[in-house]
Amino acid sequence: MAKATLAEDTAQAIIRYIIENRLKPGDKLPTEPIFMEKLGVGRGTLREGIKLLAARNILDIRQGAGSYVSHRRGIPDDPLGLTFIEEDSGLIVDLLDVRLLFEPHVVRLAAARATEAEKVAILEQAAEVERCIAEGESYVAADTRFHRLIAEASGNKVFGNLTYVLNTSIAQNIAITQDYGLAAMCLSKGAIVLHQDGKQYTEENISGLLEFRAVSKKIRRSGGRLKGNPKRTAEQDTAFETALRRLLLQQTNASK
Repeated sequence: MAKATLAEDTAQAIIRYIIENRLKPGDKLPTEPIFMEKLGVGRGTLREGIKLLAARNILDIRQGAGSYVSHRRGIPDDPLGLTFIEEDSGLIVDLLDVRLLFEPHVVRLAAARATEAEKVAILEQAAEVERCIAEGESYVAADTRFHRLIAEASGNKVFGNLTYVLNTSIAQNIAITQDYGLAAMCLSKGAIVLHQDGKQYTEENISGLLEFRAVSKKIRRSGGRLKGNPKRTAEQDTAFETALRRLLLQQTNASK
């Protein structure tokens, strides 16, 4: 076995420091002088060690601001090796299959185990996703963080990394919401929008849905009562899954 270089030893020492001090993604590492003293290495060796960790997605180097623990947590850029799968139109559906195997279980665990702070963070991130969509910004990063917060709230350490891997493998401009107003905004940005029951919003039906919402609000304000939403059924889950699969297949076939 080849002997580790001083830079590699320094990289391992930095990893131990991150673990022992329980640093989280986004946390800043000590300044170079402090780290040099802690690790007993020179500036050049320290920088080489940091570069090694940046190449492994463990650290982010921000010019003029220092080094930070990466949100990618050491996960490679293409951990599933999708780069070498050429022109596979079923790849999106394959990834959906994997997600459907474990995401419902992750959500159930998060609902049972999430702390109050985690619940607040999840709701705030959901609002951030909606803000990105409403303002026409890319919501991929915000949506990825939303799913990761749910996974972390489940209490299962593996789910967090696995969720990140699956959510960053292929990005699609598809929104899922039961809010008619948000659906209208998404449609205006060119997104494909689905309701949780599997029905697709279109330019043809969104006006009628918005009108229905306006009428419902007037009824409530006047003291009237409307029938609440019934409890979600397994049949609705199946209908949504079927509709999403059909939509993804249509999109992949259209891109051929």
